[in-house]
Amino acid sequence: MPLTIDIDHEKKLVHVVAEGPTTLADMEQHFDKLVLEDVLSYAKIFDATHLVPVYSEHDMYMLGARLSAYADKESGPLAVIGTKNEVLVAARRFFNLSSSSRPAKIFPDVSKARVWLESQR
Repeated sequence: MPLTIDIDHEKKLVHVVAEGPTTLADMEQHFDKLVLEDVLSYAKIFDATHLVPVYSEHDMYMLGARLSAYADKESGPLAVIGTKNEVLVAARRFFNLSSSSRPAKIFPDVSKARVWLESQR
């Protein structure tokens, strides 16, 4: 799987690292794991520095539908790491499709993201 998920229950932090081509199915598995582990309320760092999005317009809407299923669950702040245009576009579309009211922001590196996440607690 191109997504590595590290869950720190003590810090209530989920750190996801994406490597290479990532599909809708990969993202769905990622969300399923977060739900099964009961960590949607945790702060999240999604490092998309090396992500290559492999999904269509239809896939993005399907992802939005999946996210709407979690609308009744508390969702922690989300920091996305990335600088490539395709990652920035995908992240902004994800923010717009999500029904969550949680804070979400894009950062060029993990250190700035961590500082911001701490300020969200």
